[in-house]
Amino acid sequence: MQERHAIFISHAAPEDNPFTIWLGAKLAAAGYEVWADVLRLNGGDDWQRKLEQALRVRACKVLLVANPNSVSKQGVRNEIQIASEVSRKIGDSNFIIPLRLAPFEAPFLIAHAQYIDFSRGWAEGLYELFQVLQQEYKVPTQQAAPVEAWCSLQAMHGRPRLAPDDFKKANGMPLRRLEDPATVAWKLGTGAYYKGGGRPWQLANVRPGVYVGLVYKRTDLTTDARHACCAAQMFLTNGEGVVFRGALGPWFHADTKQFHLDMPSAERLVQVVIEEYCRQHNEPPRELFIHAKSNFTEEEWTGFEKGAGEKTNVVGVQISDAFDDLKLYRTGKYPTIRGTALVLSQSAAFLWTSGFVPRLDTYMGPETPNPLMIRIQKGECDLDTVLSDILGLTKINFNSCLFNDRLPVTIKFANDVGDVLIAAPMDSEPRLPFKFYI
Repeated sequence: MQERHAIFISHAAPEDNPFTIWLGAKLAAAGYEVWADVLRLNGGDDWQRKLEQALRVRACKVLLVANPNSVSKQGVRNEIQIASEVSRKIGDSNFIIPLRLAPFEAPFLIAHAQYIDFSRGWAEGLYELFQVLQQEYKVPTQQAAPVEAWCSLQAMHGRPRLAPDDFKKANGMPLRRLEDPATVAWKLGTGAYYKGGGRPWQLANVRPGVYVGLVYKRTDLTTDARHACCAAQMFLTNGEGVVFRGALGPWFHADTKQFHLDMPSAERLVQVVIEEYCRQHNEPPRELFIHAKSNFTEEEWTGFEKGAGEKTNVVGVQISDAFDDLKLYRTGKYPTIRGTALVLSQSAAFLWTSGFVPRLDTYMGPETPNPLMIRIQKGECDLDTVLSDILGLTKINFNSCLFNDRLPVTIKFANDVGDVLIAAPMDSEPRLPFKFYI
C-alpha cells in the first residue's frame, strides 16, 4: 500500500488561488509534499481523476480553505465528501483541517473539525498550522532539498505567478492596484537596467561612505515566536548594495517589541560586511554607519565594534517615524522644504526628507509632510553629516520613478528583503548584490 505523505489543499478556484499558492509555497519550503489543483495540474489534464486519486490515495491531511464562498461551492463540497469517506476508512477523525479565512457556516461533515484561524493574519495562522502539523499530527517532510520543491511550485503553466489578470476579487476588480503605464514602464526600464549591471543615476558631490541597514524578519517556519532572520544591507553612496544573510535566532524581544542580536552574531554580521568592502576596495572603510529602526543594546554594539576592527569608526543611527510627534508649517501655498532639520541636541534631530523642492518648484505629496526622528545612538559623528547622508540615501532607489523616497534605502526595503530571505530555504547562501532583491 502506498504511504500517505501529501498535504492536500481544498479551495475555491479562482477566488482562493492567491492564498493557496502562498500556502503551498510555504509548506513546500518547509519540506512538505503539497497537492492542489492550482499547483499541480496543467491544461489538458484529466483533473477530476487526478484530484480524486491524490485525495483518496496520497493525502495524509486535507487543508480546507474555509470561507462563506468556498464551502458553498459544489466542487469543494465534493472534496469534503470524499475526504470524509477517507477519514472513516483510515480511522483519522482529524483528517480534515479547516483553515478559517473568514467566518463561515461549517457543512455537517466537518462541523466537529477544529479550525485554524487565518482571519487574524496569514502569518499567525501559518505559525499555528506548522505547530499542529509538526507536534500534534507528526506529518512527515520530504528528504529532498526544500528549495527544489519550493521552486517547482513557483512555475505554474510557464507564466509569471503574479500576473495581474490572474487574481481578482469577487466583484471582478483586480486584487492588486496597477499603476499608470508610464510609471510601470519607468520602473521596469530602470529596474532591468540596474539588474543588468547599469547604474541609472548617481548622487553628485557626495563623500564616500558605507551604510548598513539592519533587517529583521520573524519567521513562521519555527515554533519559537522569538526567532527571526537577520540580515544586513550594505550600501555605498554610488548606489551599489549587497545583502548578507545573518544568523537565525531569538532576536525578537516581546517586552520591548524590538530586535537585538547577541554579541557573536553582531560581530560576525559586521565582519562579513567589512570583508566584502575590503574585497572591492582592498582596504577597510574609515567609517561604517549602521542604520536601524530600534536602538542598540550594549551587547550587540560591542559585537559590531569588534567585527569592524580598529581601523573603522562605527556609528549607530536610529531612524524612526515621527508622524505623530510634530507638524511643521510655513507660510505660502507649499509645505516645509525638503531637507529641513529641527535640531534637538548634538545627536538628535527631526528631518523632513519629503517636502517642497525649490529646484522643481513643487511638492510631490498629498498631505503635510511628516518628519523622521534621527538619533545618533552609538559612536561619534557630526550630526549634519549624518542628516546629509540620510537625505542622499533617499534618492538611490532604482526601483522607483519618484524624485525621492521618504525613508533612506537602508531602511525602506528592510521588510521586503526580509520577506525574500524567509521565503527562501534557511540554509547558508552566498551574499548577493541588492539588485537581485528588487
